Amino acid sequence: MTDFYTSASSQAHLNLAITIASRVLKTTLTGWRGRLITIFWIVLVALATWSGATACKAEWQAYDAGEAAVIVAFSDWRAAYGSDPWRPVDLAAEHPIVRHLPPAPGRALAAGVSDAVGTWAAPANYHQRELEGRKGELTPLGILFGTLDLAGLVGVAGALLTIALGFDGISAEKERGTLALHFANPLGRGTFLLGKLLGVFAVVCCTLWLPLLLGVTVLGATGNIAASWDGLTRAVLFMLIGLAYLMFWTTASIAVSAMARSSAASVVALASLWLVVALAAPKVIAAEAASRHPVTASALLEEKIPALRAQSLVNYRKKVTAYKNGHLGATPKGVDAARLRLAYYDEFFARIDHVTAIDKTIRVAREHSLQTLAALSPTLVYQLATAELAGTDGARHRAFIDAVDAYARELRRWPEQRLITGIDTRPTWNELPPFNPGNAYAKTDLNRAFRHIGILLVLCALAMLAAWLAFLRYDLRLQGA
Repeated sequence: MTDFYTSASSQAHLNLAITIASRVLKTTLTGWRGRLITIFWIVLVALATWSGATACKAEWQAYDAGEAAVIVAFSDWRAAYGSDPWRPVDLAAEHPIVRHLPPAPGRALAAGVSDAVGTWAAPANYHQRELEGRKGELTPLGILFGTLDLAGLVGVAGALLTIALGFDGISAEKERGTLALHFANPLGRGTFLLGKLLGVFAVVCCTLWLPLLLGVTVLGATGNIAASWDGLTRAVLFMLIGLAYLMFWTTASIAVSAMARSSAASVVALASLWLVVALAAPKVIAAEAASRHPVTASALLEEKIPALRAQSLVNYRKKVTAYKNGHLGATPKGVDAARLRLAYYDEFFARIDHVTAIDKTIRVAREHSLQTLAALSPTLVYQLATAELAGTDGARHRAFIDAVDAYARELRRWPEQRLITGIDTRPTWNELPPFNPGNAYAKTDLNRAFRHIGILLVLCALAMLAAWLAFLRYDLRLQGA
């Protein structure tokens, strides 16, 4: 028997595959397994939607409260140091002023998988120290149990339920002895395999993907996904990546079912594959990326700051001494003093940048390495992609930290620049330079998003190829024929 029934047209093969898929869809959806999984999944999606919306609302409340507290703190400083017009600004530049990161456009979709997805930070000694952040493990369980959201739900329960729907797609036919009966008719192996795949995938779409789409729609309608073109783009890409991820587990289930001799063997093999691909591989990949690009601990970097400050102060004192020598021993004041202090700050900042530049480069290289190695684990590809779409990835957090650092430096320089222009009145809160998060709100990178989808589709194709090769080796002749 040839692999494809050559006397039939391509349309006839497709019609046969659709007929097989329709039977699989009808049988599964009307059976107890399909109904139970659908109900269970709808409940989980409802809980994840509620949890994501609640978390997003809580972050907005924290952001609003934090901004209000900063204004109050500045007013208190201004009142406490009435005799020194610059002391409140100095304090604001050093430590107590805290800048919060507003929720990302799609925050309710995913919590993120970075090892440092922070929510707020504060400047300390001209170097950024993260005060608080969400620490998410690079595993589906770490994400799901850290914060229940739609991305974590799909990464864990979605994969397992897809396995539950497709683990016996072909192996059950072998056990019942009906597989060979199918091929007593003019049916090609490829047509049968395609029909089974389409059928299980249609079941997955109806039982898992459609409720997920409803959950995302609810989040959008309730304002928990930014009401903008970029917010809509994030939501659509989130659904497409989720669909590609579920498709991978569909093809993997069909492939293993085609290889296994029984349904029991199929479910054990798929569970083992899930443990390796979804749980073990992300941890190993993260550890490998970290070992390839080790970064300096923040505590060690901060230990260097006093020495850098001392070196800058030495040069500052030399310039002050030179000024006195040129002005009959007079101490620099007003504009002259402001210019000397600006020179000191610029030198100090340059020294810090020199020390941290290498570390920043290493962090970027680590992120690139993680993205590259993620292709070994479709679950990690999915989680990295959804974290980026939700705006909770590590790159966004680093951009926010850099923005806070730049703001602290601007606050430090601003009083001196103001004095140079002839303004020496006490500044009010409204006169302070505005804080700009910068690239922390970068728009969706469509190229990277589609690259993630492409990786998942390639993995789907490899799984389908494995199913086809396994099916070619199976003896389809009727017993006794």
